[in-house]
Amino acid sequence: MKVLIADDAPDIAKMVAFGARMACPGCRVTIAGDGAAALQHFAEDGADLVVLDVSMPPPNGFEVCRRIRETSQVPILMLTVREDIVDKVRAFDSGADDYLTKPYDQLELVARLRALTRRASTSRR
Repeated sequence: MKVLIADDAPDIAKMVAFGARMACPGCRVTIAGDGAAALQHFAEDGADLVVLDVSMPPPNGFEVCRRIRETSQVPILMLTVREDIVDKVRAFDSGADDYLTKPYDQLELVARLRALTRRASTSRR
């Protein structure tokens, strides 16, 4: 399984990667530091699960999510400091499957990632 994490905060990206490895033992994790790198990695290598920060260098997480949705139904989790309901609705309207605000509990992140991968593997059958 391939997991793509896009976050411009390296420490957070590393913690998310740790959570992804707990949720999907043996998965391959790629970290992108901005939206452009995330789109490039996705186009070149694909992913089975995507975790996006909203507030990162262009394009932002909403736009990255929208562009990924144009070609793929891969599970997408938005992970962001933005708590406003308008941002949450915008994320879901952009194609996100789940939304988690920072700071977050690592166990909750792992549980959400497991649920997304479980639903994705069920829908592929």
